[in-house]
Amino acid sequence: MFAEPEVYNENDSAREKARKMSREIIKERNDTTGGPKRSVKREHIVIKWILRVTHMNKDMSIDLAEWLQDGKVLSNVMTTLCFNSVENDPFINKGLSDAEHRVQQVITQIENYGVDPKYIFKRDDILLKKNTPKVIRCLEEVSKLAKKETHVKLDTLLKNKLYT
Repeated sequence: MFAEPEVYNENDSAREKARKMSREIIKERNDTTGGPKRSVKREHIVIKWILRVTHMNKDMSIDLAEWLQDGKVLSNVMTTLCFNSVENDPFINKGLSDAEHRVQQVITQIENYGVDPKYIFKRDDILLKKNTPKVIRCLEEVSKLAKKETHVKLDTLLKNKLYT
């Protein structure tokens, strides 16, 4: 997923193994790209969070990138977190398609929500499904900020189901 982890020697002490592992965790936490490859585990966690926040359902035969592609799901997430944050006016598109306009508004609202600009994805990352790991990384940051919200009521999901 990220750079090759450091090699553990069987002669390393527990302290040295813990130090190497903490370096890997810090590298992963500070990574703004989301990594070079898509991670099923990270996607699963983000999908569960979206479903819990929005109280929506997801067809499990649809890929995450396709599910997010038109921006409706993301605008629903941001509207849930910040009421009326994404406008729903069909006449304000300024020459963009509905999906492009919606995604651009979502990106603006994510910035306004407080996510550091280094984590924010580009419009083509969603529309053309170019960089799904970057989108996942951004949504992880949104979820961290959303944990501080008191008005968001999270839905209960089945624990024995894999959300992909």
